[in-house]
Amino acid sequence: MSKPWKEIIEELDTEQLKKLALKQREEIDELNRLLTLYKEVSVHQTRLASMGEMCGGIAHEINNPLTIINGSLFLLERQFLKKEIKPETIAGHFERIHETIAHISNVVVNMRAMVVKCDNLEKQVIKISDLFSKSLIFCEAKFKNRSIKIESICDEDLSLHCQPTQIAQVLLNLYSNSFHAIKNLEVERWISIKAWSENNLIYIRVTDSGNGIDNEHAKNIFTPYYTTKSIDEGTGVGLSISKKIVEEHQGTLEYKLFKGNTCFEMSFPFPLERKF
Repeated sequence: MSKPWKEIIEELDTEQLKKLALKQREEIDELNRLLTLYKEVSVHQTRLASMGEMCGGIAHEINNPLTIINGSLFLLERQFLKKEIKPETIAGHFERIHETIAHISNVVVNMRAMVVKCDNLEKQVIKISDLFSKSLIFCEAKFKNRSIKIESICDEDLSLHCQPTQIAQVLLNLYSNSFHAIKNLEVERWISIKAWSENNLIYIRVTDSGNGIDNEHAKNIFTPYYTTKSIDEGTGVGLSISKKIVEEHQGTLEYKLFKGNTCFEMSFPFPLERKF
């Protein structure tokens, strides 16, 4: 029969106790290291998933402008060879090309901002309408291809104190979840994104035409690696990481039914200079 812990400890000398304490400290440090690593891997995995979701939209947002540029250059070349080109025609084509290049540049800048490591970036006050547009640019084409209507409602002056890249990633994850949930529905497919202020809080709601999540799944949707998607559509880390990001902004992220439809709602404190 083994001795009680009390007797064993009493038999240990001070040096042995120090060694035992040191070993326990090392084990705790190793556990903390592994937990930190797990967090970094999970966040990185979410970013990679976000990149996958963005690829289709980026291809569309870049290929279409390239077609416009190519068309303008073709017309310029043809008119130049025929010696029919006029200064105002050149100016019109150049303006169109410059605008199109600026659009491509904007897509690339937003893409880079969405995937770079952003843990140490400072928070800033940003218009929520800008957050909506920056995140939607990567998936509008995908929605259009599935005849999914997008409705965005936001007061132009409404702002949020946040790390924009992180909140944009949360929004992109919610858009993605809605897309996978409704893409094959036979009824009208739509996603509504709304932001408003109430009782010194800012609310952002993403609603889709789905009829909600059944209770069994709803209990677990924020659990890491829990997913109802197929293996090629999701890893299950998106909502758990999204919830953590929102909570790090002193906010909340909740699943709700809104008028019978699937809804995820965030709430945040007002920027200090905007509180009333």
